[in-house]
Amino acid sequence: MRRRPARPPATSARGAATRADGGGAGAASTRVAGNPEQSFELASHGVQVYLRKPVTLPIVEAAIERAAAMPSLLDQQLRQQVGRKPLHDVEAAVRETMVDEALARSGGGRRAAARLLRVSRQLLQHILRRKDDAAD
Repeated sequence: MRRRPARPPATSARGAATRADGGGAGAASTRVAGNPEQSFELASHGVQVYLRKPVTLPIVEAAIERAAAMPSLLDQQLRQQVGRKPLHDVEAAVRETMVDEALARSGGGRRAAARLLRVSRQLLQHILRRKDDAAD
């Protein structure tokens, strides 16, 4: 089962970062230093907007709106696959990732994972059986 990556550590410095997925109030108030290593670390956690201090609520709200308006990373990654991978392979990778994430979020419970995926429990079991058969 895949686990969600840990959120970036809070450190005192010159700015605040926010995640494009609206990672909550904690993500919007995370303090970060402005060096390249921390920038790459934050990017690996999905941070897409950097705010300099002093940070006010209107600045944070505007940054969240800008981040929400940005094209998603999934869209960008899917567009890059055109002409490189067959559609079936991309669909299978997306399905596997979503199923693994739903199972992780539900603590391995198939019924709850199916609810998260908005599919029937039977369809989820079918997908998992096909995945197990392919692994054998």
